[in-house]
Amino acid sequence: MILETLSKERKIILLDENGNQIGTESLIDDIIIENDKISLSLIHEVLEAERWNRRQGTRKTKTRSEVSGGGKKPYRQKGTGHARQGSIRAPQFRGGATVFGPQPQDFYKKINPKMRKVALKQLLNLKAAQNALYRIKAFNLNNFSTKTVYNTLKNANLIPSNTITLLYNDDEPYLFKSANNIALLKLVSSIRPTLPELYFNSILLFTDKAYQDFINILKN
Repeated sequence: MILETLSKERKIILLDENGNQIGTESLIDDIIIENDKISLSLIHEVLEAERWNRRQGTRKTKTRSEVSGGGKKPYRQKGTGHARQGSIRAPQFRGGATVFGPQPQDFYKKINPKMRKVALKQLLNLKAAQNALYRIKAFNLNNFSTKTVYNTLKNANLIPSNTITLLYNDDEPYLFKSANNIALLKLVSSIRPTLPELYFNSILLFTDKAYQDFINILKN
């Protein structure tokens, strides 16, 4: 990605409850970052740390001391014409132990809170500069359903041509229940935003309440 090709404007595209574009709005001055100050390396560093922190690291193979059986020599030491063996659970035998196999590992990488906040701010500016930042005042709650959310996003020309991250407020649980099974749409709580979902999907869509939550995170 070449930062020079990004728009210098920091606009949020506004949608009504039916998905129609009703105008744009600029990011607040405290949030705006110029193109030359957007650090893709910083965004990548925080993003990769979050992805590593999701790894459980619980894969494991058994060593010789952990494989059951094999307490008796398979045959006598001398006179058989075979190489001497002490246990059928040695690595060269079928059903035996694994040599240098994976063991439980902690993949946790510490993320400096201030660095993470800066990365979120830069990512918001990046999406705005790509004209990929949207905000919807509210969804139409009359006969609200998965179909309602889908038709709203389709009317806004966001799907099926894009992947979308929809940030919702915790006071909007109905949105998660209704929209979570829509293909190409990923829902993320606005008070627990995660960089991989915000970065890898092409469109970033906020509800009004979620946007206020996100701005408060960046300002505090």
